[in-house]
Amino acid sequence: MRISFWAVCVVLFLASGCRHAATVYEQDDLVTIAHNKYSEYTLLVYESTHGRTRKVLRRKGVCELVLIEKDNGAFVLKERGHEAKTLSLTSLRAVEAHLEALLYNNSPPEEHQSVLGAS
Repeated sequence: MRISFWAVCVVLFLASGCRHAATVYEQDDLVTIAHNKYSEYTLLVYESTHGRTRKVLRRKGVCELVLIEKDNGAFVLKERGHEAKTLSLTSLRAVEAHLEALLYNNSPPEEHQSVLGAS
């Protein structure tokens, strides 16, 4: 009886620590998943409790880019292999159009092209 009491205490202690170790992004709700079987791109759209979105584009399981809406309404783009940058409204529209083309176009994608067109 004594061993099971301590075992329960240890399990509860460890389980409570996992809750606090979760990152901010793990608390976001997954809203949408879109997948293109031809290009093998998958778009995951998350929404925070404050209504801000985060879009994660993956290809074959590798994260290609993350588009994050900040609390001030600005959007930050982080592409694989590039530094994060804040987008202008024009650039945001171009990124959104490019994401839509990658997901809903059934032709093979161009290899290793940056979302904004820079190599």
